[in-house]
Amino acid sequence: MAGSLAFAACVNFWAGVYQIAHSASFEATPQYVFGNLRTWGFVTIAIALGLFAVAASLVAGSQRARWWGAGLALVNGFAQISGLPGYPPWFLVITALDMIVLFGLAIYGRRSAVQERELA
Repeated sequence: MAGSLAFAACVNFWAGVYQIAHSASFEATPQYVFGNLRTWGFVTIAIALGLFAVAASLVAGSQRARWWGAGLALVNGFAQISGLPGYPPWFLVITALDMIVLFGLAIYGRRSAVQERELA
């Protein structure tokens, strides 16, 4: 699951960089919940950095990182939906990717029976 989370973080990071770089090139300014495309670019980069940190924690074996990852994936999904007016197809694809990561962290990240015996 850490690989999927790292992939989502990479995609979000480059989406944020693209949003910041091209924020002035949109002719008709879409209406956002707050801010503009540049603001959403910085929000997306901040979430991506958090996702990178969670992916590194998952590789290290942290069970708490699963919950942080699920929370960040959910926050990123809502943030992408809020930024929908900028480029709808891209934001919908990223939201779908976040929901797949959220499902994977919730279902496939459980402790194994060996880990349960070690904790007992």
